[in-house]
Amino acid sequence: MPLREMNEFAPDDILPASLALDGDSRVDERLRALTPDEWTLLAERARTHRVGPLLLRRSVAADAAHSMPAHVLASMREAAETNEHRNRQRQGRVAAACRALSDAAIPCLALKGTYLVESVYPSRSLRQMWDSDLLVPRNALARVEQILLRLGYGPPDRPPIEEDTSWNLHISPFVMPEDGAWSSIIEIHWAIEQPTAPFDIDVDALWERSIEFNVCDTTVRALDANDLLLHLCLHAGFHHGFDVNLRHLLDLAWLFHHPPAELHWSTFVERAHAARANRIGYVCLAAARLLFRLPLTDAALDSLQPLRDDQDIIAVVAEHVWRNAKKPEPQWLQTRRKLNAWLKNATGQAQRDHDTPDSYVEIPMAHHAARLSTEREQASVPRSAT
Repeated sequence: MPLREMNEFAPDDILPASLALDGDSRVDERLRALTPDEWTLLAERARTHRVGPLLLRRSVAADAAHSMPAHVLASMREAAETNEHRNRQRQGRVAAACRALSDAAIPCLALKGTYLVESVYPSRSLRQMWDSDLLVPRNALARVEQILLRLGYGPPDRPPIEEDTSWNLHISPFVMPEDGAWSSIIEIHWAIEQPTAPFDIDVDALWERSIEFNVCDTTVRALDANDLLLHLCLHAGFHHGFDVNLRHLLDLAWLFHHPPAELHWSTFVERAHAARANRIGYVCLAAARLLFRLPLTDAALDSLQPLRDDQDIIAVVAEHVWRNAKKPEPQWLQTRRKLNAWLKNATGQAQRDHDTPDSYVEIPMAHHAARLSTEREQASVPRSAT
């Protein structure tokens, strides 16, 4: 399997290696030796995985940028600058929303990207985001909805909150059109997994253990690092069924290489077992180690008590994420069946039926995906076009 032969550093293989944080000098040498055609291929692969700014950072550090075609280098620099601008504007919007909720005595807690961009990645330009997730108490959802609508978010015609919370972990997204063909999007969560998910997540404990960090001169709360690590694993492995790009597993690598003070492996393992999410955690972290050489020993991973099936699926997950195949490509369909069978075994649920892997089961995701797709299309229309 190519993943087991990454010492060869073929043009397609080198992307995960170039994103690893262990400073392998062989990767730097291979980057400096890439041909223009190989750079074009690699840059496009990075773009589809939403890690272009990180590849640019590694290329500059490796003194390899000079070997890029001029148009590739210019495009990557422009993308990184655009991402920094968008994240700065997006984070400002999140900070304003958090201040408005605080003024109304409604606690909120930032999830995933909002925290990672500010506190884990060294620059806002490096991590790409689509939306910003905020966790609020379930009994405050109606008030939060009205506050965000008053701030200018839409759409004003929204599904009933009771409909969303009956099956989903967040209510319908809030969209703020910005200048140009993009928008700030906020998802308001009341939980970190769907109510039908087979995990024991103590939401009250998440709030009690939460930490403070700064976003645009605003103090905001976030999951503590151990809960965040578990949340990232559940989000990639169960919520998305491993249909994710490299960026999702790369978040795990950055969290390990730039760990907040409160990140402790033994604490994470204890919470993963308590949530009955140890097998999902094991596979996500083992796949990330295979792709990005996380500093995790076999003994550390074994403390999550994996089964043989979990060990066998690691390479399948890593290659599925790395290849980034899309449905209904034959490769996607073949791998999807394997992953659904494993998810059914590991959690008692499958996000998609492994007999018809292009349809959603267990939770009514299809109508939500269609609705969100429409909202995102509307959000991408420049204000001047509406």
